Amino acid sequence: MATEIHMPQWGTAMREGVILTWRKGPGDRVEADEVLVEVEDSGTAREIVTPVAGTVLSVHAAVGAAVPVRERLALVGEPDERGPSAAGPAAGPALVGNRPMGEHVRDVPAARGPARAHPGGPPRHTGGGLRGRGAAAGTDTTAGAREPAPGAASPGAGRADVAPLPDAHGPVRPLRSGPWLMTPLTLAREADVTALAAWRERTAENLEVGLTDLVVRAAALALHEHPRLNSAVRDGEVEPLPDVHIGVAMGTDRGCPVPVLRDAARRPLRVAAAETRDLVRRARAGLARTEELTGSTFTVTDLGVDGADTLAPVLHHPEAAVLGFGRVREHVTRRGDGLAWRKSVVLSLTFDHRAVGGALASRFLRTVALLLSDLALPESTLPVRASGGGATRP
Repeated sequence: MATEIHMPQWGTAMREGVILTWRKGPGDRVEADEVLVEVEDSGTAREIVTPVAGTVLSVHAAVGAAVPVRERLALVGEPDERGPSAAGPAAGPALVGNRPMGEHVRDVPAARGPARAHPGGPPRHTGGGLRGRGAAAGTDTTAGAREPAPGAASPGAGRADVAPLPDAHGPVRPLRSGPWLMTPLTLAREADVTALAAWRERTAENLEVGLTDLVVRAAALALHEHPRLNSAVRDGEVEPLPDVHIGVAMGTDRGCPVPVLRDAARRPLRVAAAETRDLVRRARAGLARTEELTGSTFTVTDLGVDGADTLAPVLHHPEAAVLGFGRVREHVTRRGDGLAWRKSVVLSLTFDHRAVGGALASRFLRTVALLLSDLALPESTLPVRASGGGATRP
């Protein structure tokens, strides 16, 4: 029987991959471990190779199509062989052929630019679908995220600290999974960063710590104080996450990869800043590894570099919240009996209102703003004071 090639899954948050290039098309001969298709996930291109030698009997996704994980991509075998008649998700672990996906997937070493359609492969995608991406006519690929299989257990099933999502207007109600079921709200608050701006200008070493690094540190400390915002919302449940891993959203010509700074509040600030710079540099070049772009529990995004004053950041499913901030603004404000120049940024928190209440979101924003106004922030580490508004020195 022909060997099925399925869409692998890189990281628990991955729901789909986008077809970049078919290297082989129907009727082409392939050797074992030869590249069949390039796929993009989280802004990084990956190569999927065939586990067996044979002929490409069929392909099931167009260039540009968003293919759910475990969905069939192609059939490889001998010309007289047949595969299963119906395409669909593979049972059990994500496979390429009949082996674990990691054995037949490798990173593309650099960004390759626009996708190139194979002459004998499926037609180039022309748009459409719920997410603006879909399959071209004549293919059997379905765009968009899929519902979990009936009866499938969620990652937090059986844990005592995993709670069903409450209805804001009554008792608990069952909810399906999916980012389109979120109820996002956004709150904004101004934060005075005058003291930290002066701290950065004192030494060249301090200048290497950017405003993004300071916001990431403040958010990480605040998440330990308000852990409800450090949760995953999926399958009708709110799952608290024990570790704080901050994703740093960044825009590129190839999408919006999100490098992840792990244990963001548990290391010296300058060390964390250097690691973030390296992650961002490699992500922009398409060189970041999959594990460096997945696993975030909360996301920070900065549009101040583009001159925006404020924004309403988009939630990264299944995270419960995302924090954005704009450019640093200078303004005159009353201080005591006089006037003084101050520097401030506007913080914007978007959160899933099914999991996080407005009052809690407001308290979280207040904690972040107070931390950003505190000159002790660059030296602050865990634990955070339970009373809020600051952090202890190491």
